[in-house]
Amino acid sequence: MKYAYYPGCTMKTSYPHVEKSILALAKHLGVNLQEIEDWNCCGAAEVVNISMEASLILPARVLSLASRISDKVLVPCTECLYNLKRTLITLEERPSLREKIVGALEKKGLKWKPVKIYHPIDMVIKDIGVEKIKEMGKERLKGLRVVPYYGCLLTRPWGDDHPLYPTSMDEIFEALGAEIVDYPLKTKCCGAALTASGDERGLSLTYHLLREAKRRKADVIVVPCTLCQFNLEVFQNRIKERWGEDVSIPVLYFTQLLGLALGLGEEELGVDKLLVPFKMPERRGGK
Repeated sequence: MKYAYYPGCTMKTSYPHVEKSILALAKHLGVNLQEIEDWNCCGAAEVVNISMEASLILPARVLSLASRISDKVLVPCTECLYNLKRTLITLEERPSLREKIVGALEKKGLKWKPVKIYHPIDMVIKDIGVEKIKEMGKERLKGLRVVPYYGCLLTRPWGDDHPLYPTSMDEIFEALGAEIVDYPLKTKCCGAALTASGDERGLSLTYHLLREAKRRKADVIVVPCTLCQFNLEVFQNRIKERWGEDVSIPVLYFTQLLGLALGLGEEELGVDKLLVPFKMPERRGGK
C-alpha cells in the first residue's frame, strides 16, 4: 500500500513530533509513505485573497507531483487537505479554469492527473479497516475517556463523515476500548489564526472547547489538525489566568493516540513533546 505523502509547511516547522507519529504509525501498519519531492506550500488561507488562479496552481502542482508516486496522497494538515480538495473539485467543475491551470503546469513540465486525497483517518478507515485496528490494539485504551474533536475543515465541505456530528474517530477509538465522551462541540471552531494572533475572540472559542471537555470528565482530547492541537494545547495557562478556571488536559494528534493504542512508544510518537503530559490508562495509578 503506497501513498504520496504531503506534509505541508506547519508539520515540518512547528509539529515535527506529530510527523514522527504519522511516519511511525504508517510503518507499523505496513503503509509505504513516499514524501513528494520539491513540494510547495498549499497556499494556506491567504493566497486565495490575492489571486484565485495562484491559489489553485499551488495545490495543483502538489497534486501533479503526487500523481508521479501514487494515485493516493496522504495529507495530515486539514487546511492543506481543504485546499487540495478545493482545487481538485474546482478543476473538475470549471473546464475553462482547468485549461488555464493545466496549461501553467505543462509549461513547467508537469502533467495534470487527479489523485485521491486522504487524511490519516481516511487511511485507517478505508484502507486498513477498523476491525484490523481492533485486533491489533487489544483494547489498550480501556478506561480512557476520549473526546474526539474534529474541528472545522475535516468534514466540511467535502468530507466523507457527517459534517456536524462526525463519528470516524469515535469508531476507531471505541474499537480500541476507549470510552467516547459525547461532545456536542466536536466541529465547533477552535479559533484558528485568531487565537494564535492573540485575539481574545479566538481565545474564548478555545476556552469553551476545553471547558466542555473538562466538564464531561474527559482524560484526553484527540484532534486531526495541528492548528487545533496548537490552540487547545498552548493557551491553557493563559485561559486559566483570564477566566480563573483550570482547563488543563492533554491534547494528542490522531496518530499519536492510535500509535500508543497499537503498542508504539511515547518517544517514537512524539508524545514526550506534549505540553500537557499524557499517560496510557495502565500507567496511571495502576488503573
